[in-house]
Amino acid sequence: MLDISSIVYGSKALSTDTNTRLSLFDPASNERIIWEISSWVVLLLLHLDSLTIDDQNIVRWMKLLWRSGKKVRIEKSWIWLSVQSLYDHVLSFAEIVDIFGEKYYYWASIKDLVVYIALHDSSEVFYVDVPYFTSPELAGATHLSKEEKKRKELYYNSLICQHLSWDIKVIFQKMVINEDIPQNLKDFLKFVDKVEPIVAIWKYIKLFKDKFDIENFIEVMADFFDNHNIPGFAVDEKTLELVHFFQNKDNARAFYKYWDSFWNGVSLQHWKGYELNRFIDFSNMQVI
Repeated sequence: MLDISSIVYGSKALSTDTNTRLSLFDPASNERIIWEISSWVVLLLLHLDSLTIDDQNIVRWMKLLWRSGKKVRIEKSWIWLSVQSLYDHVLSFAEIVDIFGEKYYYWASIKDLVVYIALHDSSEVFYVDVPYFTSPELAGATHLSKEEKKRKELYYNSLICQHLSWDIKVIFQKMVINEDIPQNLKDFLKFVDKVEPIVAIWKYIKLFKDKFDIENFIEVMADFFDNHNIPGFAVDEKTLELVHFFQNKDNARAFYKYWDSFWNGVSLQHWKGYELNRFIDFSNMQVI
């Protein structure tokens, strides 16, 4: 099993060889090397690629399982699109953390942060977790009450925890199961988890804009735009402005129509257009 200290505190720096021991600190100067959190998350998932429980490979299933909130909406519409994977949600989560930068997590252990992001939704490979704002009628047979979700999440997280190496197990138990996280960090991570779905909707517009009419798409995905709970998870004015921007349907319409020049005309109080573009400027969205 993986000893995460070999990733975070090893003796060599990042390389294209995934078997190389990796270091967050340069042993000669003991100064932090600037690596993106998303890179560490990918590397951890690579090292966990053999993690198998009840004949179910966790990371492989994260790549094969869809984000259920988008899947049920796509299936019940006439829009035929691929569906974002759970694995992509994890990568997108890490990328959002990177964009906001260390100001929002500087007091956190990098090891704790990487394990949390990589595995915070890993229990979902065992059950379908439809978002809370999805109606029972739309969710159909996949609908679970809040209490049922919590029981399943706790049970399967405990099962996963038993199969992790000791150093990852300790962090997983603390961060994911017990949620023993400093309140400021907990609030920020909760915000990222809640804002990522609407960011992903904009990725859909960029990736599949030639496959649907924007009005039909907005109607199908209206719950993501109209979810009035998301602004309540903002941790400051900058995060709140981000939510309001991406939940604005007129912004989405303009992006769909003028996607190649859209960002040039965007300038908010806390964000420039090119900064907002980073949230959806992906090389390959993981879809199924």
